[in-house]
This record gives sequence, structure tokens and C-alpha cells, in this order.
Amino acid sequence: MMEIIVAATMENACFFCVDERLENMEKGKLEDTILEGDPLKDIKAIYSVRRVMMNGMFIFSNKK
Repeated sequence: MMEIIVAATMENACFFCVDERLENMEKGKLEDTILEGDPLKDIKAIYSVRRVMMNGMFIFSNKK
């Protein structure tokens, strides 16, 4: 499961040369999508987007 998520996120970021600032959760990097669940436990969690951020501002929020 982890390999699929890495291929869809980190590998994409590397291809577009934005991996230095996006796509992996580390201190000092931007997080662009916040999910409700854990996609490592249930891949369907990728459909439960809670918030989306672009350029430091939330552009979508599905807060409960």
C-alpha cells in the first residue's frame, strides 16, 4: 500500500521538481491535503479529503 501512495505523491513531486517543499510530511514543508482517515490502513481514505491548501491558504474545507 505504501508503495502506491509514494508513487502517487512523492514520485510525482520529484518528477515536477517540487519535492523540496511539498508532498512529504516533514517539519518546514507545506502540506496540501488533509485526509479524514489513514490511507495506509484503508486506501479508501484518499477519498475523504477534509481540507486542501494552495499557496498557504485553504481553498477547500469539508470540516465537520
